[in-house]
Amino acid sequence: GDIESISKYLVKIGYGVQMMRYIEEYRKTGDLSILLYSLDLMNYEKMFDALKFFRGDEGAVMRYFQARMDERNVMILMKAFSLKMPFDLIRSGLLPYGTLKVQKLEEFFEQIKGGSDHVKMIEDLIGIQIELQKEDQINLTVLEQKIQGSILKKYIELLSTQANSLGSIFSVMLRTENERNNLRKIINGKVYGFEPSKIRELLITV
Repeated sequence: GDIESISKYLVKIGYGVQMMRYIEEYRKTGDLSILLYSLDLMNYEKMFDALKFFRGDEGAVMRYFQARMDERNVMILMKAFSLKMPFDLIRSGLLPYGTLKVQKLEEFFEQIKGGSDHVKMIEDLIGIQIELQKEDQINLTVLEQKIQGSILKKYIELLSTQANSLGSIFSVMLRTENERNNLRKIINGKVYGFEPSKIRELLITV
């Protein structure tokens, strides 16, 4: 069936209710990403609601996911800058669950000049240390991996110190998920004939 019929059918299992809130905007633009964005919002909202008041030890876990929201929003801005898109065009695609408010993100976007200056700006904005090697060629793909790696390393170190807690469980889960992602990158890189140096750029080591 068409998108609207599918959305109505999904009402029965909850997803459709969220999608129907954005259906008018979809009708106007025909942009399917609007409906996918609505599902992202619902999933993140459920996740943060589930974490709140878990056992009183969920603070660091929530800060990790907020940092990932900030990273996602920052990378949207970096990609928009490279495509010369105005901020107003991407404003509606920013997720509201990070620590960075829209006004702060807009200020960052207006200050982007390109080159290597943005790396220090991102470090200050998110509160991380982006680990770069001299030989790293900073394109958006590598930058995204480096930011994700810096956030992951920061919070795995923190969470792993919280013995017998939600944090210690998440530290194991995050480490295992990262190992799986690295294996997938290596396999895909081999399949597509990437140079070993290119594959190494994409790996996140913690």
